[in-house]
Amino acid sequence: MDRLHRQRIINGWVQSYLSESQIHVLVSEETNPLLLDALIKGFIMIGMGAVHLICDRPIFHCDDYRAFANAIQSLTAIDSESNPDQHSDCIVDLCNTYNESARLNRMKGGSKEILAFMNNEKVLWTTGDQTGPMIHAVNKIEQAVLEPASLSLFLAGAVLAEVVRKLMPLEKWKHSEMQHDVHFPLLTATASDETYHPRYPSIAVIGAGALGNWFLYALLDEAMLLGVSEIILIDNDSVDPTNLNRQVFFTHEDTNKYKAEVIAEKIGQLYPGLTVIPITSRVEDVTFFDRKKLNPSILISCLDSWKARAIVNEIAKIKGIPLINGGSDPYSCNAYGFFPGLSCCLDCAIGINAKTELETHAASCRDAEPSVVFTNMIAAGLMLWLMQHPRQSCSGLLQYDLTQPERIGTIDLRMKNENCRCLTLKTGNIEVLS
Repeated sequence: MDRLHRQRIINGWVQSYLSESQIHVLVSEETNPLLLDALIKGFIMIGMGAVHLICDRPIFHCDDYRAFANAIQSLTAIDSESNPDQHSDCIVDLCNTYNESARLNRMKGGSKEILAFMNNEKVLWTTGDQTGPMIHAVNKIEQAVLEPASLSLFLAGAVLAEVVRKLMPLEKWKHSEMQHDVHFPLLTATASDETYHPRYPSIAVIGAGALGNWFLYALLDEAMLLGVSEIILIDNDSVDPTNLNRQVFFTHEDTNKYKAEVIAEKIGQLYPGLTVIPITSRVEDVTFFDRKKLNPSILISCLDSWKARAIVNEIAKIKGIPLINGGSDPYSCNAYGFFPGLSCCLDCAIGINAKTELETHAASCRDAEPSVVFTNMIAAGLMLWLMQHPRQSCSGLLQYDLTQPERIGTIDLRMKNENCRCLTLKTGNIEVLS
């Protein structure tokens, strides 16, 4: 099976819609680097035909992507002054300054869609000359928080998803054009939230698949602000070629190596001051961390098994430490935060123990399931945002759904367990700077 197998098995997926398309991405010196990097890697991993970066100055280096670029026909950087006349199936505008005449001048070759315009306030979808709904993605409390990693990754995944929707008419999302503005959850933060700065000296990331990859990708950009000095990375799986359509830390050279060890080595090369502890086994029971003599400040669940999630949930309750859980499928994704004393655990919120009883095997033990990169990027952005904003965890489960015109929403999770005592628990192992 090749690297695109897991998306080819999505019902109705026709890879040629992407592999035969050309994308122009307009960037400037003000474009957020993490947003651009994540978006370009997403285009490459999903198998887009050709991506042309149109820059005011030579700020983009294609050589940085050679390890990924064998999955794409062409990745080039073009001087915007040259007014390229190549046909473009879609234009993504990530310039922070909006100049309509310059923008239209860059489109002399013609384009089926102008898809996205991004500045410090929003992403604006447009079609032809008609302005469409917007995706807002900035905290508007007093002074804006300019594009933190969670926001940048969320935007990259959202833009990539909308590009794919425009190019590939899947029946599942055929009638889900955005009808209204879509607000990133950052807008719901309160002024008091801005003075609450959680710090997590030790983070345990459980699962190094697509979700774990993208969570760590964004976390590294915020590690210093969050006080992270140690990452415990737990996964007993090894890299397979079919992982390469969505798992950002891996290349073909990593095939058959343990995922946790590959990621630990690469993070160590980039951030030598950060301790990464790879564990190539499963979290078998609630004594796992005690037996390993580890004391994480927060648990990040990037798992595909309800049984494993249930064990991690029990550990969080027993130790009184926060737990962020995420999940995704090809069309939607979600994130939920359990902060003892602030929100309910996974069992009280979604009845995880009942789901465990219905489960016979983890997803990785069954036949390969459909999976794609953009929903994992979005979910990881939501998870990191919840980690940064504990007080928002009581709002419920955050869900992003490409089959719904509203795209993003919060699901109010009523307690499934009438004996829930989660709100009376005290949070341990977490520092707060006011």
